This record gives sequence, C-alpha cells and structure tokens, in this order.
Amino acid sequence: MDVLQTVNTLKDAVVIPQAAIIQSQRGATVYVVTDGKATPRPVKLVYAEGNDAAVTGLKPGESVVQEGKENVRPNTTVVERAHEASRADSGAGKPAQP
Repeated sequence: MDVLQTVNTLKDAVVIPQAAIIQSQRGATVYVVTDGKATPRPVKLVYAEGNDAAVTGLKPGESVVQEGKENVRPNTTVVERAHEASRADSGAGKPAQP
C-alpha cells in the first residue's frame, strides 16, 4: 500500500482555537489580551481543521479571548485563566505546520 502525505508550512501563521474567532461583515477578528485589556485584532483564516484554526495577524504566544467573547468590548479588562490541557492539545499559539 502506498501512502502520500503532503506537508505545508504556513508562513507567519499561528494555531488558535476556532472558538476564539469572531466572524462579522468586516471579516475575522479575535480579542488579544494586552496588559489585562481585550484588544480587537483582525486576522486572516488560512486553514481550519477540527477545533483549531491557522491564522495570520497574530504573533506566537499571544493570548486570545476564548470564552465570553460575545460580551467583550475593546479595552475591557479581562482575567486570564490558564487552559494548559486545552492549549497542549490544540497547539494554541504555536507556529502552524499542518
């Protein structure tokens, strides 16, 4: 049996949970946590599979709002909570290499 596998490196893309992405008429946006405040950031969806999405517009390691994003507004104070298990499983914040 022959197996063919294609591997691509998505330049400048990072993997985040799809749940962090807000889709609107203006495009895809996420809230990045900067100094305890939620800052909206436009992103471009490059690739999605399962619960993960590879996007451009973020830097590796940046924290994004995943829960309660419907109620977040620009410059809202947010509390970061570690999701170590889910981050380890999803590869969140790591360079994308599907």
